[in-house]
Amino acid sequence: LGELEENLGIKVTEAYAGISGEAVRCGSSSYYVYVSGQDGEIQDEDVTKLHEGMNILPPPDGYCILDRLPQKYVIDSREETMKPVGRFGRRLESTFNVVLGNRNSVDRLTRAMNRLQVSTKKLFSNAQASAAAVLTEDEKEIGAAVVDIGAGVTDICIWYDNIMRYVSVL
Repeated sequence: LGELEENLGIKVTEAYAGISGEAVRCGSSSYYVYVSGQDGEIQDEDVTKLHEGMNILPPPDGYCILDRLPQKYVIDSREETMKPVGRFGRRLESTFNVVLGNRNSVDRLTRAMNRLQVSTKKLFSNAQASAAAVLTEDEKEIGAAVVDIGAGVTDICIWYDNIMRYVSVL
């Protein structure tokens, strides 16, 4: 960053950051809410409430949550959809893909960014960042695996039906 500032006169104050290696793992978790409207029509507020409910679930010891991504929504334990708003039901549930980062590794990365006086806008797994950089929307829809082979680790990110299904690091 010092060279960037000196040579180009650009001051970086915030950035997206990536983390990889044994610090990253993937899991899943489910949550549900009851639909708030009397007529049973699912609204944006119901989906927001479902996502906020997932945000209060604690991560495993020693980990922090980097991302939570819905895999599908289920209405009344029978109808699966990716777009629940406007449908009818009493209960809305979802399974979320949870990307976890080792707490110590994340803290070290954050301290390093702070020393550079750069605030972290968002922290991603490198597997997610690689997939975002190279996959088209069509590839995400039909299914693709991005395998980023590095010097020390190999990051894997699998997309299908326009949903990130799996993240792993070897």
